[in-house]
Amino acid sequence: MTEKLKDRTNQKGMSRHINRLRDTSSSRALVNRVIEGRELWGKQQHQIKLSFLLQHARNTETSQPKDKFYAFLGLRNLGGEVPIRYEPSYSINAVLMDVAGAIVKHEDSGLDILAQAGTAVHSRYLAQGDDSLPSWVPDWDKREDIERQKFIYALELPPACNSGRSHNSKASLNFLKDRHGNEGRVLDAAATRVDTLGSALDRGHDGFLPWKSFSSSDGQRLISTTSIAHFGDEVWVLDGMSWPVVLRRSSVDDTTALLAIAMVRETRESGTGQPHQIMFGDRTFSSEPDRVVIV
Repeated sequence: MTEKLKDRTNQKGMSRHINRLRDTSSSRALVNRVIEGRELWGKQQHQIKLSFLLQHARNTETSQPKDKFYAFLGLRNLGGEVPIRYEPSYSINAVLMDVAGAIVKHEDSGLDILAQAGTAVHSRYLAQGDDSLPSWVPDWDKREDIERQKFIYALELPPACNSGRSHNSKASLNFLKDRHGNEGRVLDAAATRVDTLGSALDRGHDGFLPWKSFSSSDGQRLISTTSIAHFGDEVWVLDGMSWPVVLRRSSVDDTTALLAIAMVRETRESGTGQPHQIMFGDRTFSSEPDRVVIV
């Protein structure tokens, strides 16, 4: 090897060595962040809700659909609340039902998962057969639809909503069999009816959007909710839930189906168009406390 080639090799080698040192520094910083993250998880995992983790589960893929739910359950130490059932006869809908039941029973504000559910969710299959998913249970097995995100943003919900959580209101729940005999799929909850949807307000383009606005029954409030809602659907506040919901009553029995959450505002004629106090727990305009059955 000539002296000239040795010099060139040494120069290149030194340059690569210096670059490698730089890479090592950045890699070390990355490793430190991972270690810090693990330590933070160890300290705060009791603060991270299963309902939050399951929103991320929507974007994960597993060869066995049940695996991702059981894995996230393990992170929250709720495995004892949900049976681990891999037999083929135990459907994914049954697993989703078990997980949702554990959340609403054991999480603070667990009923807030109803905001992720409802028949208005675009990616949701229509109920059919004897193993249908209840309207109040989110389908975490499906990726979140962008139309739902548009819907939530359009409602402009105030960050401090506590429509069913003021005055120390806590969820009071019972779980009943559905008409097919499936255990725990019907939700019986303490709630208060706050309004009924009046006429829809024609805004021209609303027919192409996932939300629609309605007048209240007395015309003093403006209610925004899913575009599949219609005149006569009921607005309820469930004890322990942050936002009002719109329910459709069955024509054959005393059950209801969840459509979506709702935003209630003052009308510009009666006020400022700002969020109504119903969103913050005021039930002055409500009927007497009652119970509602959601299938």
